[in-house]
Amino acid sequence: MNASRLFVCLAIVMAAGVQTGVRLKATTYETLVRLKADTTYESLVRLKADTTYETLVRQKVDETGGDQNARKTVWDGVYTSQQAERGAQIYKKSCGHCHRDDLTGGGSEAGAPALKGPIFIFRWNDQPLSEMFLTIGTTMPQNAPDTLTPQTVADVIAFLLQSNDIPAGRTDLEPTIESLEQTWMIDKP
Repeated sequence: MNASRLFVCLAIVMAAGVQTGVRLKATTYETLVRLKADTTYESLVRLKADTTYETLVRQKVDETGGDQNARKTVWDGVYTSQQAERGAQIYKKSCGHCHRDDLTGGGSEAGAPALKGPIFIFRWNDQPLSEMFLTIGTTMPQNAPDTLTPQTVADVIAFLLQSNDIPAGRTDLEPTIESLEQTWMIDKP
């Protein structure tokens, strides 16, 4: 990953309100994940402090033999319609107030981002779903961060994927870091 790509990733994360620290190599995976020191999701994250996002991408490329198309993506049917339905109910109760029921953003909280369309896709493009899982799990809902269970967060993610016209599959999206690290959000192939 070149420096300009890393800078764009850092800018996107910072624009989303995630505090990351101010080292040049500052976007270590652990730094991005550690949004609160006492987060319950920290126990789910078992990565070395020096594992950078670039290293994770390089490992993924090595595992696939350099063929980026061989990695598992959201377009491979990674959630079920039933899971998305559960996620829709949770979303309306916990998220719709700020992000609006139609996912267009800008509800009662000024600047709540849209969770549907190009802004959403650009924000999460070329990242493992574990990034989205950890961000939602540790920072949402804004009035009660870190209160959603891992299963609840996975269900909401399934709803967000369905709302962005990403097709459902036959198995639920698993609420584990290990599983979600293996599934990548990419723009339409």
